[in-house]
Amino acid sequence: MGVRAGKPVKQGQTIGYVGASGWATAAHLHYEFLVEGVHRNPRTVKLPKAEPIPGADLSNFTRFTQPILARLESAAGTGRYVSFSESE
Repeated sequence: MGVRAGKPVKQGQTIGYVGASGWATAAHLHYEFLVEGVHRNPRTVKLPKAEPIPGADLSNFTRFTQPILARLESAAGTGRYVSFSESE
């Protein structure tokens, strides 16, 4: 994978794989976001500008993600779990 503690990552670089091990009850990806050794909320950290998804790929991305986002939205706050498989 090539990701090491303390090393920066680049846009598009694989940072982990989804799986279940130990006490995990389902497949998931756990990652931590540290800035100068301090844990930070990845949703609120100011990040550098990223390359946008090219127009030719954006419609495919949107077509793929819209049904997933709709299912997640419908389950939000209900206590239900949502799962997806490669065949969806």
